[in-house]
Amino acid sequence: MGHTLNDYWAKGSNVINDLLAVLIRFRQESIALAGDISKMYNAIRLSPLDQHTHRFVWRNLETHRDPDHYALLTVTFGDRPSGAISTLALHQTAKMYQHIYPDASNMVIRNSYVDDILQSVESVNDDARLITQQTEKMLACGGFRIKHWIISGNEKCGSNLQIRS
Repeated sequence: MGHTLNDYWAKGSNVINDLLAVLIRFRQESIALAGDISKMYNAIRLSPLDQHTHRFVWRNLETHRDPDHYALLTVTFGDRPSGAISTLALHQTAKMYQHIYPDASNMVIRNSYVDDILQSVESVNDDARLITQQTEKMLACGGFRIKHWIISGNEKCGSNLQIRS
């Protein structure tokens, strides 16, 4: 007693980008943009074999009946390897579509930190809008969805522009 499967899982490789490097690149150009991936872990489906490690039974304290059997279908926040699994899935999606969306792919691979994507570009109207649209299309192919983008430096009025998907 007192043991959980999570105690025995390996955490996985440290595949998260260096935060300081991401932040330095984030401010290289005059326009900053930040995207938040919605429910990143839940976007990654577990293989049928891995679903068995997330199986549980439930009968709602109704001891007179057999329990129902359930299995989680997606990566779970709190599992030791979740961070590595989700980052690898995000990067693999970017690599798979690099030939179609090279700039978006590069941005996700180099400038993501957990479920956030940070980038700087030269202009709001051309560069920021194009790369955010391409990134959304590319990540949708892997089952990921951007909750919203925040783009700084609206050149006309100096206010922040918020784009929600």
